[in-house]
Amino acid sequence: MIKHIASAILILAATNLQAQEKVKWQLDSCISFAQEENIQINRSKLNMERVEQDELNAKASLLPSLNASASQGFNFGQSIDPFTNQFATERVQYGNYGASLSFDLFRGLSKYKEVKRSQSDYEVNKLETDRMIND
Repeated sequence: MIKHIASAILILAATNLQAQEKVKWQLDSCISFAQEENIQINRSKLNMERVEQDELNAKASLLPSLNASASQGFNFGQSIDPFTNQFATERVQYGNYGASLSFDLFRGLSKYKEVKRSQSDYEVNKLETDRMIND
C-alpha cells in the first residue's frame, strides 16, 4: 500500500514538474500582462484621463472669453442703400464686424476652488489607480 501511495506521489510530482517546465511565462511578464488586460485598471486609467481633462477645462475657465464675428454682403439691382436711404441701381456693398471680450471679475472664488477640486480629484484618481495596480 505504501508503494502505491509513493508511486502516485512521484507520478503527480513528475507531471507537475513537466507542466511547470512547459510554461514560458516569467513572473514579471505575467504581472505586466495582468495589469494591461485588467478591466478595472483600464477603466480607472480612462477615468483618470477624464479627470485630467476636467482639470484642464477648470483652468481654461479662468481665462477671458474672446468672440469675433464678421459678415460681408452685396446687393445687386434696384435696392435701398442702407447708408443714404435712397434707391440704388448699382451694387451696394455692406459689412458688419464685431468682437467681444468677457471675463468674470469676481465670482466668490468659485473658479479657483473648482481648479483646486479638479486637482485633488486627479490626485485621488491617480492613487486609486496605483492601488488597483498594486493589488
